[in-house]
Amino acid sequence: MYDERYESFFPTAEYENQDTDRPFIEEFEEEVFWEELCNRLGQRDLLKEKGIQKVKEMDPIERMTAEDKISEKYNKEFIENGIKNLIISGK
Repeated sequence: MYDERYESFFPTAEYENQDTDRPFIEEFEEEVFWEELCNRLGQRDLLKEKGIQKVKEMDPIERMTAEDKISEKYNKEFIENGIKNLIISGK
């Protein structure tokens, strides 16, 4: 439905209540969540390991490769165990 006040389209209640697209959207959101989490953890760990200055000095491809290597460890862990082994320290 088009709303002239906002000059934009919005889904109708009828559309929202249909289940045709929801499974695809949920699958996409789930995949994006885990991918983003692994990527951010990889970036964090690389910074902790090398320090911000060394990371800034890295070639972009070298940095992305290093981040991907770390992120892949998290990806494997989450695939195998979900959040079972996830611990948040209070530090």
